Amino acid sequence: MEFIAVALPVAFVIIVLVAIAVSAIKIVNQYERLLVFTLGRTSPNEVKGPGWVFIVPIAQRGVRVDLRERFIASWTSRGGVISRISTVVTLPPQRSVTSSSLTRRTSLI
Repeated sequence: MEFIAVALPVAFVIIVLVAIAVSAIKIVNQYERLLVFTLGRTSPNEVKGPGWVFIVPIAQRGVRVDLRERFIASWTSRGGVISRISTVVTLPPQRSVTSSSLTRRTSLI
């Protein structure tokens, strides 16, 4: 009886520690990044990935950010046939200032 009284709490503690360790390891794909919030705040050096990332489960939270291009899919009906059309989102050209005080115009897809 004494063995069970000691072994049961020890087994419970081991199971809880293993569960915390498993939830602390995140696998980030090559096209993703993990933005880590520590107590609700983030900093530029807390963007992790790709690969295995370790976070503290109670104090940190990871949010996955997808870096792939996004397509807008719309459904149209022409002559009773429903077809899917994919279009690329185009952004307007933007102006930026370089470190040598030159103005540069950048246009993206």
